[in-house]
Amino acid sequence: MVQNMKLKQGEAVREFYAALPMIEEYYSVKGYRKITYLYEVLQAKLGWKMSLRTFRYHINKHIVDGVFVATPKAKKIMEPDLKEEPKKRIPKVGDSDWEPPVAKANFRVGKKFNPHTVDIPKDRIL
Repeated sequence: MVQNMKLKQGEAVREFYAALPMIEEYYSVKGYRKITYLYEVLQAKLGWKMSLRTFRYHINKHIVDGVFVATPKAKKIMEPDLKEEPKKRIPKVGDSDWEPPVAKANFRVGKKFNPHTVDIPKDRIL
């Protein structure tokens, strides 16, 4: 009769990090690149109770671009561009490059525009 051997909260994490040097050795030095096979080999050797799903979750945090790193990968932070874009000058009515604003219709959202049911203000007519 097989009992459901659910681990206490955090126990699987302790199992993983206790074996981290061995996991790194098997992954980087011995070439066990398939995570499932690595899990099976280490489970037989160390007697883990954690599931494959938990093992995959934790090992994927330590693999960055195919290289095993001891510290988990951090979220990539978007670096701000050092080049500042020049601010666009807003043309005024008296300028030579001034053009009246044109309303753009968005046909994907809401009701279809029916020009016969809506009063158009005179200042919007080109």
